[in-house]
Amino acid sequence: MSGFGLLQVDFRSEEEIGREEQTEEAKRRAVEDALGAMLYGRFCEWRDARRDKEEEWLEDLRAYNGIYEADIEA
Repeated sequence: MSGFGLLQVDFRSEEEIGREEQTEEAKRRAVEDALGAMLYGRFCEWRDARRDKEEEWLEDLRAYNGIYEADIEA
């Protein structure tokens, strides 16, 4: 596009416009993929951390209720 004066004329061909649209779409998808991967990574990290903590809680609850594993009872 020309930036001279009040009248702006777009001299790009339909092929150029199509290529630019495809490029923009590819950029958008790349950003979405990166964001999705980052969020999924965080989710997995937090899920695993929560699982570890819940297992500790269950072990403590069993001990409180007098329910021990076989190797500890002996």
